[in-house]
Amino acid sequence: MPLLLTVLSVLALWSLLAVLVFGLWLMRNVLESVRRRLEQVVIVVRTVETQTEPLGALAAEFAQELTSTVGELAPLGRALDGIARGLTALRQSSDGR
Repeated sequence: MPLLLTVLSVLALWSLLAVLVFGLWLMRNVLESVRRRLEQVVIVVRTVETQTEPLGALAAEFAQELTSTVGELAPLGRALDGIARGLTALRQSSDGR
């Protein structure tokens, strides 16, 4: 009887170890899949960084150009305001006839 219990205990232990190894193997496969996916994400991020790197200098230059354009358009805005006032005055004078 003690021999049978010893054999059953050893079999139970090996079964437990087999289940644990199988579970760890499954987790390893899932983690490898996650690692592969993260490597793909890193590749895409590096590609985007490489492609958008020149935009940094261009963005600063664009902001400067836009600021100068706004400054250059200020006289045009004042001239258009003067024209609008003149047209308003002309319309009011023609309505008064």
